[in-house]
Amino acid sequence: MNGKAVSESHSAARRSCVPMIYVKGSHYDVGYDIGRTFSKLIHANINSLSELQSVYIPLYNTAEGKRIYEETLEAVRCSYPQYIRELQGIADGAEIAFYKLFLLHLDDILPNVAGGFNTNEGQGCSTIILNQHDQVIGHNEDAKKEILNNVYVMQACITEVEPPEVFTAFCYAGQLPGYAMGYNPYFAFSINVIGAKHLASGKIPRCFATRAMLGANSLERIEQILRYCNGGVADAMSINLALFQNDDNPLMYNVEVSPVYPAANEAGYSIISIKKGEHFFHCNRFLHLNVAEDGKLIKSSEHRQKIKDSLREPLCQEDVLNILGDDSQDCLNIFRNGIDEPIMTIATAIFNFTDKTWSLFMDNPKRNDPVSVLSIDGSSSRLCENCDQSRWTE
Repeated sequence: MNGKAVSESHSAARRSCVPMIYVKGSHYDVGYDIGRTFSKLIHANINSLSELQSVYIPLYNTAEGKRIYEETLEAVRCSYPQYIRELQGIADGAEIAFYKLFLLHLDDILPNVAGGFNTNEGQGCSTIILNQHDQVIGHNEDAKKEILNNVYVMQACITEVEPPEVFTAFCYAGQLPGYAMGYNPYFAFSINVIGAKHLASGKIPRCFATRAMLGANSLERIEQILRYCNGGVADAMSINLALFQNDDNPLMYNVEVSPVYPAANEAGYSIISIKKGEHFFHCNRFLHLNVAEDGKLIKSSEHRQKIKDSLREPLCQEDVLNILGDDSQDCLNIFRNGIDEPIMTIATAIFNFTDKTWSLFMDNPKRNDPVSVLSIDGSSSRLCENCDQSRWTE
């Protein structure tokens, strides 16, 4: 086997590794340092993602595609200019064109609005919220195969705002933090993509809404971000959320959010509470918000739901890991590792609010130990000397 073949085989293998970066500064500076540090991973994602090369960029080069791009960019710039600066920093640090990174954040908005179709081939995630003696959010991060190993964890302190914005997030190379999962001193969350049938131009893409969530300090602020900022979100998602409380008993929720069709001044929004003694399983379809859906994600979600329902009801963290690691089927497993499927589980995470830890598994959690365990009690975030590191809300 020649050197090139060894390199390609090696890069395609699932790695027991997740890079981590500690970064501090302005939004632009933080973005620039991310881009400079992970330039190789960002270029790998940009060059390998087929929908970007074959769908998004060609649409961007049409008059209609350029209109959707520009009016959505303007909506984000009006509401969140700091995150445009952050993304520009990533582009500059990685030496890559800004428009390509912004197209990644548009996701299926461009083909949906311009052509009435989505490119999603069943990409999505599986999440369990458990509110028993063990209080846990367990999350499988599922993505295109090309994303495998092209991820990192960032712990950031944004110093240009007061008080400084401190958070930790699992990130795709080339995308803003918040799109997958993360936490700050007030709450932790994970995201499930949902395929709403009708997406919106000139609204806030979910990638920017979830980035804004990392700077929120209350459920009220999260609701404002998801419902009202520049008329709501442009595409749909589920947010699995635990708010830290001063009695060590987190408040646990699932939120579903969607653009309103036809266009309105706020998003479709529904929130349910997962009470003590309950658990909740979510994949990639609406469970409590009545919105028309694209069918591609429904089949996979229903299949994973049936698998989960056939397993033991989760009562502890071990049960959650067993469910998230289930790969007993020929295809469309909860833990997705099939060589013939376009989607893979690229990481599994456990937010344990009893132990106050965040564990990351880069392979099946039924058979592997985590590669990283971080504290979520605030003690791991010491980037800003003057930051208020208290994790308790009022």
